[in-house]
Amino acid sequence: EQALKKTKSQITPLNLLRDKSLRWQLYFVVSLVLSVQLSGVNAIYFYSYDVLRTAGFSPEEIPYLTLGTGTSEAIATVLCGFLIERMGRKTLLLSGYGLMASMLGLLTVSFSLKDHYNWIPYCSIMLVFLFLIFYGTCIGVNLSIRSEIITQPSRAATFVITGCLNWVGIYLIALIFPFIVESMGQFCFLIFLGCILSS
Repeated sequence: EQALKKTKSQITPLNLLRDKSLRWQLYFVVSLVLSVQLSGVNAIYFYSYDVLRTAGFSPEEIPYLTLGTGTSEAIATVLCGFLIERMGRKTLLLSGYGLMASMLGLLTVSFSLKDHYNWIPYCSIMLVFLFLIFYGTCIGVNLSIRSEIITQPSRAATFVITGCLNWVGIYLIALIFPFIVESMGQFCFLIFLGCILSS
């Protein structure tokens, strides 16, 4: 890689899109970024107040529960550091997606049952925290894979393209999610569950 770095100059994003030798790596990296954006994590972060209110928590409890999202991310970061070399990137990535999909399915069930049992909101918040932990371990692998499969001269251009896709995805999810909730109610996370399973 060092020899390649010395012989080749940096590639621009436009040149990267035209380069057929890096096309499959770029497709793979773009699919990783899109799967992250369509996982539902941004909907949980942006609308955590609404998600927790839908789960059945009072407005006084929600700010304290929102702190748990950051704690979940911190736990996931440490956990990913320990697991990435032991389990392998592919296993950790696929198991993370599977567990995230399971948490979204169970979260949908808990939203549907929140009026029947008084302990369901606590299950809902635990499912949100577990979803964020599994998401955090997946993202650690995702970032690692992105930097490992792309050659050094094209990394900057790849990160420009994926960064733009990331911000567009964040914008679209923030814009569309309230309409999804309005039309689908407690089943709003099933769309993200389908996206995770398809990725």
